[in-house]
Amino acid sequence: MSTMHVTIGEAVQAGAPVFATHPRAAEAVTTSGTAASATLFPLSGEIARISAVDAALYVSADVTASATTGYYVAVGTTIELGPLKDGSIISGIEA
Repeated sequence: MSTMHVTIGEAVQAGAPVFATHPRAAEAVTTSGTAASATLFPLSGEIARISAVDAALYVSADVTASATTGYYVAVGTTIELGPLKDGSIISGIEA
């Protein structure tokens, strides 16, 4: 089992959407060989910042994460997904 940190917040336009200074919500999600989802409720236009804390992950928004539907996130790195839709589901599974 490993940990996936998920933070959501407002997107700010700076040539390309970037994360605003202060996140609106954050959650630590325990992941394993079965996909796990964050319980956060993103708002339309927000960005999710997802960090793979202690294992590599596949992550996605709005579909269940898997090796074929997710983005690979190496251990100790972060990815941003967005802009999101209202209620987008962020999920992750160990790679």
